[in-house]
Amino acid sequence: MTTLQDSASSNPQHKPELELGLSDLQALEEFEARASRAQPTLLRVGAHLYSAMPLDQLLARLAQFEKLSRVVVADDRVYDRDMPSVEMSFKLAFPRAQFQWDSDGVIAGKHGR
Repeated sequence: MTTLQDSASSNPQHKPELELGLSDLQALEEFEARASRAQPTLLRVGAHLYSAMPLDQLLARLAQFEKLSRVVVADDRVYDRDMPSVEMSFKLAFPRAQFQWDSDGVIAGKHGR
């Protein structure tokens, strides 16, 4: 599922974020097919998308998002031992963006039941 939403605020000091949530490979492919000119500032990578391809391929496909200020990655399918290197890979790919872990709670993931 792809979600794209504007987090506008009534506070004039608040910079609105354009949030893009990509839950899986189909969501990424749908977004790419639309040839959207939207440049999200917040990107959420779901567990299913993370595990759909090798990390270097995923980062290459996500490189189109040049204006990111925050990247959130679901860690359900990231082995604990790999978390530091995965985090570093995202930080190198998006040096201006803050990095954050989250979880999707997927079944057969480390947080799912």
